[in-house]
Amino acid sequence: MNATEFPSSCGSELPPMEPFRQILDSAPVGIFRTALEGRILYANRALLRILGYPSLAELNRAVPDVAAIYEDPLERARVRAKLLSGGEIDGFRLRCRRRGGQSLLLDMWAHSIKGRDGLPCCFQGFIEDATQKVLATDALGVCEQRYRGLFESSPVGIFQTTRDGTFLGANPALARMLGYQGAAELLQEVPNTKRLYPNPEVRERLILRDIERSSHYTVETSLLKKDGTPILVRIRGRFVRNGAGQVTRLEGFLEDISATARGRRDLEASEKRFHSLVESLQEGVWEVDQDTRYTYVSPSFCTMLGYSRDELLGLTPFQLLPEDEAETVRLLFEPIRAGRKPFAFLENRNRRKDGTNILLETSGVPFFDDEGQFRGYRGIDRDITERKQAELKRRQSAIELKEKVAGLTRALDQNSAELESAHRQLAVQQEIIAKMNRELMEANRAVTLMAKRVEQSRDETQTQLGLEIRAKILPLAETLGRDPSLSRHHSELKMLASYLDDLCARPEVSMKLLGNVTPTELRVATLIRDGLNSQDIARHLKVSLATVKSHRKNLRRKLNLRKSSLDLREFLQAKLP
Repeated sequence: MNATEFPSSCGSELPPMEPFRQILDSAPVGIFRTALEGRILYANRALLRILGYPSLAELNRAVPDVAAIYEDPLERARVRAKLLSGGEIDGFRLRCRRRGGQSLLLDMWAHSIKGRDGLPCCFQGFIEDATQKVLATDALGVCEQRYRGLFESSPVGIFQTTRDGTFLGANPALARMLGYQGAAELLQEVPNTKRLYPNPEVRERLILRDIERSSHYTVETSLLKKDGTPILVRIRGRFVRNGAGQVTRLEGFLEDISATARGRRDLEASEKRFHSLVESLQEGVWEVDQDTRYTYVSPSFCTMLGYSRDELLGLTPFQLLPEDEAETVRLLFEPIRAGRKPFAFLENRNRRKDGTNILLETSGVPFFDDEGQFRGYRGIDRDITERKQAELKRRQSAIELKEKVAGLTRALDQNSAELESAHRQLAVQQEIIAKMNRELMEANRAVTLMAKRVEQSRDETQTQLGLEIRAKILPLAETLGRDPSLSRHHSELKMLASYLDDLCARPEVSMKLLGNVTPTELRVATLIRDGLNSQDIARHLKVSLATVKSHRKNLRRKLNLRKSSLDLREFLQAKLP
């Protein structure tokens, strides 16, 4: 059906609008009347304002056909068809264009007006701008979605109940907190919150007591979990009232503070233990504020200075010092205090209440409040009076010891000088002995040379050798034996003289038998022959017993006494004159 099938206007058949124009123009909703072909016959001020036109004439010039307002031409066709068929449009939402091209969402209520012939002659109805309503609805939906997301994912329990405690809603965190699988199970098994309280009257006493004079409440109480175990919770809620001021529901947050309560109890116990420890310390514990006035002193600190706690609180440490000491300590402490720095082992002399002095060693650290503001110092004082006295005694003892050591050092220096003099004298004697040794070695070499010559020409030189020994060597040995500086070697020289005398008596036997032994071995052999044992020989020669045994072994080997059954002494007595 199109515009050519119906008359384009109803003419005088239209209901008159003039009597109602003032009312229609002041209506808060848009009112319109259009011809079947689309021309706008009437638009009140609200509709003109919605579409952005100042007057109906301006609207008709810009929009000769109402179809131009529709964003979707098909939508206009469907509306027109429904109205031409005798139907009504009830709250139909359509998209239109406002002056300037801005998109609008409009809700329309419309019907067709029939002429005397019973056929539609025009359309009329109401228009309401739904743009802001839709935007608000969308925003509300977004907010509700966000709220639902927060409600579902919140780590704390969230609830809504009626005034009598019937659950209206609960989030998953609350269900888990109470030991249920989910909110559905909680709401099904616990329809009323009174069942969560060990004593249902607690809810009335704790929560509803403030219902008349407050809009919010905070309580801490115990609730029962699904398995019957109690948990300590903190409930923060508000009373929701209707227009008449009556409470219709309660809503809020529920937090499990069991661990917090245990931590608080542990902290209180720890603080008690710390306080007991501080009270029992021998060192004095103190605290001063930002003005360096005592705000706490331990019993040991009071005992240390002889004051009561009440007498010390409010004083500054400088008031307990002698005047000269107070000024010195103040100059040391002020830069530390200004820099908010810790300090340690600050020695200071204090005056006790009875007037006696006491030496303290003070250490302290600054402390601050939660906002980082400096609030004072805390520290300890240690009585070091006895320690300092002991240190003084130790220093005095060290000085005395140093003086004693100096005296002993001088004595040692003197003894060292005497030892040095004796050492020089000994060196002289050693030089004399060395000279004698050289002379003896020369004599020994002469004897050895002569022995070799005797061996080469025994028959020709034996008699001459004896004469040479008697004439040259024996007098030398006797002369050395009379030298008083060689008194220590008289025995050896006498032995040498005896041996030389024996050699001169029987030179052929001695040279043959002892020609390859050393002088020392010869001396040992002579002593063995004379009847001395090994220990006597060692003492006589001033050598070790092991050395004598070594010489005896060498003699047996050189004299070809291989068999242990042959006696060395008997052999020497038989062979040596």
